[in-house]
Amino acid sequence: MQEDNICSEIVVVSTTHYPEGSKTAEVRAELALNSVTELVSSGAELLLVDSGANSAFKERAVEAGAKILQQQGSTLGASRREAFSAGRDSGKKVIAYFEIEKRGFAEKLKDVCRPVLNGEAGMVIPARKTIESYPDFQQLSETLGNMYCYMICGHYFDLFFGPRIVSRETVTYFTGYQGEYGDSWEALFIPVLRALKDGVLIKSLEVDFEYPEEQLRVEANTRGFIEKRLFQLELVRKAVAAEWERLTGGS
Repeated sequence: MQEDNICSEIVVVSTTHYPEGSKTAEVRAELALNSVTELVSSGAELLLVDSGANSAFKERAVEAGAKILQQQGSTLGASRREAFSAGRDSGKKVIAYFEIEKRGFAEKLKDVCRPVLNGEAGMVIPARKTIESYPDFQQLSETLGNMYCYMICGHYFDLFFGPRIVSRETVTYFTGYQGEYGDSWEALFIPVLRALKDGVLIKSLEVDFEYPEEQLRVEANTRGFIEKRLFQLELVRKAVAAEWERLTGGS
């Protein structure tokens, strides 16, 4: 396939929740709109599963070329499952999931999707070259989380970064997860473990990514932000340990 046509075989899926009255949501919505414009301009299809974005964001996203689907389920895991399902139903060869407010990641789309598109991997998990631009506590929690997952399964991936690039075949690991461990953040982790156990070739691919300064200013190391990261870390830790035990019988 010619380089110029790569994006025509890619569908980007994401979830949105940018409610009125939240400064953090306002900043994230603006970052997301930057990505929407860049992705649509690249020729990739963009599907957003929405669970509560403000009307102004939705109007601007649709005007820019995104398609918005109303979330049917009630959990974070359900929103991601619906996003992967929508990507599968698009008929595109590659489904790329990432948080749309990750400004600058859109420009890496071709690089991270190419291994799956060319049949070199069944799944790609992008890895940040450095996390020094992230809030201090998030650097600690995500480093610990990634190290713990490596200790459990013996494979190192930057799982806490978030993006997942899959084929039409391997997307079933994500659409098939039914929320057995809470149906929250772990919905991006458990499918990876199951794919690993089945022998799917998963590739780690380094990318340059800088945490947006404007997002850092409104989040930083507030108590609420730190408590959210602690909760995420513990939930994922328990889910990963329990699932790997189930998959391997403790061996």
